[in-house]
Amino acid sequence: MKRSFSRCQVGLGVSRTEAATATVRGLGRGTTGLLSPIYQYFSGSEGFSKHQYTFWHGKHAEFFEGSEDYDRKSEELPYHLEQLLDNNRLTRCLLEWEVFGRLFNEDFSIDLLRSWQKAGGYATASALYKESLQVLRESEASLDEVAKKIEMVVMFLIQAGQYEDAHELLNDLLQLEEESLGARTDKMADIYQLMSKTKSEVVKNYNFVTMDQLEQDREIVEFCKKSLSYRKQLSGEEHEHKTGMINILIAHHLGIVADLERENADQTRKDCFKYIDEAIDIFMRHGDMGHMAEAIMTKSFINPRQKKYFKEKEEMLNRSFELCLKTYGEKHMLMLRLYLNIGILYEDNRDFQKAYDYFVKWHETCQEVLGPSHPKTGRARDTLNEATYVRIREQRERQAAGTA
Repeated sequence: MKRSFSRCQVGLGVSRTEAATATVRGLGRGTTGLLSPIYQYFSGSEGFSKHQYTFWHGKHAEFFEGSEDYDRKSEELPYHLEQLLDNNRLTRCLLEWEVFGRLFNEDFSIDLLRSWQKAGGYATASALYKESLQVLRESEASLDEVAKKIEMVVMFLIQAGQYEDAHELLNDLLQLEEESLGARTDKMADIYQLMSKTKSEVVKNYNFVTMDQLEQDREIVEFCKKSLSYRKQLSGEEHEHKTGMINILIAHHLGIVADLERENADQTRKDCFKYIDEAIDIFMRHGDMGHMAEAIMTKSFINPRQKKYFKEKEEMLNRSFELCLKTYGEKHMLMLRLYLNIGILYEDNRDFQKAYDYFVKWHETCQEVLGPSHPKTGRARDTLNEATYVRIREQRERQAAGTA
């Protein structure tokens, strides 16, 4: 079976509260973004330093809870509540729509994901956002506002690995759009794009490509085509960008269909290359190096997983890796996929030692960025628990012990 393929001082125009916050945050976080031992920056006994630490985080939390400056509130309040281990207040903070909207990013909401790991986990987030959406529906909010919030929550839940809830909300959104909002062309294109994305994430989390998933890949391709049929009626840079994104998805899943369904494989792969080359051209013209990296990575999957294509695939994946690193850094969803897919490339080439190295990086980054409960982290953990990689790990541990 083949494996399946983000200086402040008082007196310089800064308020005392802002300056104190900068001190706590600046000294509290190391360059990796992880909490460092801040107690050393307060004089006195360790107990007194801990008291000071808690006191000042509490003061800043109180200040920002009452703030109407949602930009600052969204940046500061979750951090201070995380340090206080006050999950109830942190949850209330994350459920405020103004805070959610500022922490949300449609590509990768790294801060929102991290905060929900501290505030009860992704399943809790999903349940509470669904409740909040129901309250919003029953309020005086317009249907358009409700639809926008549902769309944002769906995108976040996809990132958080809550695929069933995302799909359920998408069906609600489709019904709302068709029955009450006029089936607007741009929104219909967005909904079918999100449906394809949701289904795609489910399929991508399978550890191996098998015939059992063929119908799911076909369904994703049909959702993509529906989205494109609406998108082609629209013009402008935003819609061109979204066309590039849907082209990545359809190329990925058509490539799997070509692998599984041999009869029309050559023509299917030609279609894949047409879609992905169009996506690369779009992102090149837009100067969007991050999504161009994703498109190049996807292009590397299209040709069969045979030795004669190894060098070509390796070059494309290395190019994608470089672009991703420059654009997003190491802590990004695309980097997780690159670690996985480069590992698969070496695994297909029977270079299990090098594959193991990339699978370890994949697991470590999933663990750090998404947390232990995310489905992607589970898949990475399962891969490293396969017999081949357990043997490599044990062999390396014995070698390390022998040279210690």
